Amino acid sequence: MAPLSGLVFQLYTEQTSATEFQDTMDALEIFAVTTYKNHVNYLHPLFTDLEEPVVPRPVELDEDANNMDMRGLDVDIKEWRKETRELQNTLSLFFNVVWGQCSPGMQARLRGLADFPALQRAGNVTQLLRKIQGISMQFEGSKIIYVAKDQVIKRFYMYTQGQDESNI
Repeated sequence: MAPLSGLVFQLYTEQTSATEFQDTMDALEIFAVTTYKNHVNYLHPLFTDLEEPVVPRPVELDEDANNMDMRGLDVDIKEWRKETRELQNTLSLFFNVVWGQCSPGMQARLRGLADFPALQRAGNVTQLLRKIQGISMQFEGSKIIYVAKDQVIKRFYMYTQGQDESNI
């Protein structure tokens, strides 16, 4: 069975489970760490906090550094630039994977967003996942944040376990 089969980002009204967004994110994380093995450490913030993955920049040396340390820093900076480019390519590829995991309704809603063309051109998977989360959790950009937060808390406390759902 394919790791992403049956798991799709859906509109709030299409969802059959309150955990569909997180279930799909978990499956995407498994897919990403098995497919993009070179960038596993960098991809973690994308799945835990919906933060942009970055390759940490090498630490600058102080003025007392010797020539050997300076040459080492030059090599580290070249490797950092290479890793950063490779990570950006990986994230652009992953954008297409995430887009493919969106239901037609979700894709239509995303296409209707004013900033979607720029987001799509940039291949920004982090922003795409944030937009998907907002739509699937019914956050509306025009709502006051406190009202949206209150609605999410209300839905959380009103959630009940279905007959066919297990605790595991």
